[in-house]
Amino acid sequence: MQRVVLVTTFALTMLIPLQYAVLVGVGLSVFLHVVRQSNQVTIKRRQVDPTGNFIETDPPARLPAEEFVDAWTNNFAYIGRRATGTAEAEYLLTDRGYDGEAPDGMTVVADPTGVFTIGGRVQVDSEADLPAVHALQDQFTLTPLSVYQGGAAPPPVAGVPKPDPRVGEELGW
Repeated sequence: MQRVVLVTTFALTMLIPLQYAVLVGVGLSVFLHVVRQSNQVTIKRRQVDPTGNFIETDPPARLPAEEFVDAWTNNFAYIGRRATGTAEAEYLLTDRGYDGEAPDGMTVVADPTGVFTIGGRVQVDSEADLPAVHALQDQFTLTPLSVYQGGAAPPPVAGVPKPDPRVGEELGW
């Protein structure tokens, strides 16, 4: 990658003023760095409704960010190495009005809007690392609380979810 930037910048110095050639070289270097970093991440994305229903969607093949995002695209939680470590853990995903008890050993993550998306990533060190990463991703699960406690799954949601009645009219959709 560095050679591409160096050769391109050098070639441009013969065609355009030096400051523009350097600017193109810097821009190309930043672009190639972002592309390289984004190719080291694989994604599993799930649309989550706190009533226990969720849909796994196919996101773009590569994304450079991990998200725990509410309905208005605000990041409201982070579960991962920097905040919670790498040990196996269980989390109870709830809406802000949930007043029940969390099962023993679960940490509550409260969603502020009633609808949220989880976009997660697992680092990939090389193409040879992909089978191990996919095996790890296959261990990630989302289970409705009722099923976790031995009951039946909630019925699937038909159509688009309705706005939470607790959300002000100015924020509704």
